[in-house]
Amino acid sequence: MSNKPAKKRDFALDIVRVVAIFLVVICHTCFYLERAKQHVFLARDFVFTFACQGVPLFVMLTGYLMLNRKYDSEYLQKFVKRNLIPLFVCFEIWNMIFYILNRIYGAPYSFKKTLKVAFFLGTPGNVLWFLPMIFCLYLGMPLVSRFLDFLISQGNRVYLGILLFCLIVFGTLVPSFQQVLEMLHPLLGINSTVTSEMQMNVFGTGAWGGSVWMLYLIIGYVFNRFSHEIRKIPTPVFVLTFIVPYLLLVAFRYVAWNHRVYSEFTDPYSNCLLVICSASAFVILHRICNAKAVNGKFALFIEQLSKISFGVYVIHPWITYLCQHYVTSMATNTAGQWAAFLISLVISYVGSALIVQLIQYVKPLRKWLFLMK
Repeated sequence: MSNKPAKKRDFALDIVRVVAIFLVVICHTCFYLERAKQHVFLARDFVFTFACQGVPLFVMLTGYLMLNRKYDSEYLQKFVKRNLIPLFVCFEIWNMIFYILNRIYGAPYSFKKTLKVAFFLGTPGNVLWFLPMIFCLYLGMPLVSRFLDFLISQGNRVYLGILLFCLIVFGTLVPSFQQVLEMLHPLLGINSTVTSEMQMNVFGTGAWGGSVWMLYLIIGYVFNRFSHEIRKIPTPVFVLTFIVPYLLLVAFRYVAWNHRVYSEFTDPYSNCLLVICSASAFVILHRICNAKAVNGKFALFIEQLSKISFGVYVIHPWITYLCQHYVTSMATNTAGQWAAFLISLVISYVGSALIVQLIQYVKPLRKWLFLMK
């Protein structure tokens, strides 16, 4: 474990972050692809399922970069000052900004709810759900990092195996089984529920996914800590473990949504198929980008997009909301729906990136609004 920064920035990790935020924007703009026709129905399932990998990629990237560090007294002080406090302040600022913008847009968003969210007593109900979740993971980062390092260095494989088994079973397998039961209820008349009494996230929130976020975090850590061992696994294996779960998940969503037992507001992140798919995507992206000779200017461009990714995350919903009002009129048929989707996607991503790019020149805003060092 080391706290020394890498001498050379990892271009592949910048690509992972850029792809992740782009997928998040796709996820929030594919509402144009309505389910009036079966082929649009299926097409949206392909798009939405693919885009759902965005947030898992972010969390795995956090585990990759942050867990494999030595959280001694000196570094812990830097971590609190440079990571934990700015994240908390950023959340509180954006919570108030979202309240003001909701009032301006005429959306029903009360100040009482804003206060509850500020004290972690209620869910934001918007993209800010990610911030309390990642803040709680940050709170536990030093303990989880030292705990994992201790277990691995001591070679206590039995205890580590039991821990990971429980994390996988109760973090993703049980929720996945429950989703299957929900789908089978109207199809076969099976009316049963399965819920876990074990919460394995340790440091987490009631956000979508629950315990699975700790699993994503540790997966990122494993990819870094055991990178040499993972390199021995052929890339086609990861391609296969990406494609097969992805297609199965698309089929699952199609059947579930088609029978109205699943909605886009149902937790997509704890599904074991998405966990496998997202983990494989992380490895594939990292390998492809490390294998390519990258032009200096292009690398700088990707690096800048990577740095402003959080800013794009918090700003794009408002541009998407405007697009929903002014672009929806063209979505009267299948071609119009795809055109509205693509136009909204480009405007949302490029527009929010330009806004962040301009605001970042004000140093206090750069730090406290966009978490840019």
